[in-house]
Amino acid sequence: MARRAVRNAKPKLGKDRRAAWALRRMSNDAPLSHDALFAKAGFELAERQAGYGAWFWHLETDAFHMTPNGRAVLGLGDEEASLGVILARIHEEDRLEVAARVSSHLEDGKPYDLAFRITLANKDVRWVRARGHVTRAASGKIVMVAGSIEDTTY
Repeated sequence: MARRAVRNAKPKLGKDRRAAWALRRMSNDAPLSHDALFAKAGFELAERQAGYGAWFWHLETDAFHMTPNGRAVLGLGDEEASLGVILARIHEEDRLEVAARVSSHLEDGKPYDLAFRITLANKDVRWVRARGHVTRAASGKIVMVAGSIEDTTY
């Protein structure tokens, strides 16, 4: 019965916006259904085993979310996962190029794949690979950028 109530509660959204609605639903403090808990646990397990982290940036509200493994790649705790703190981790010699590539991505909307250095709080330098893509509203306006990050240091 609860599953039917949740299914019926879904707003009528376009295909691209359904994923954003599901993420919002899973990220608030409301209790998750049994199926959603297993899906979330499975996602987190796969993410840890693959060495990836995921992130989501909602441009209209400037809300930013990074998964626990994404924060771990950057050496961040839960309280530190703001966009500003994450951008500050980009190695100073790579910041201009990364900023230019991200700006270009936001203008043309093409997926991106970047390799750059980050500096951890203990001053260790690590190489990461960040990939991302945009989600557009029905109007064509970019409303969200989402992607992954992995530590590629060997």
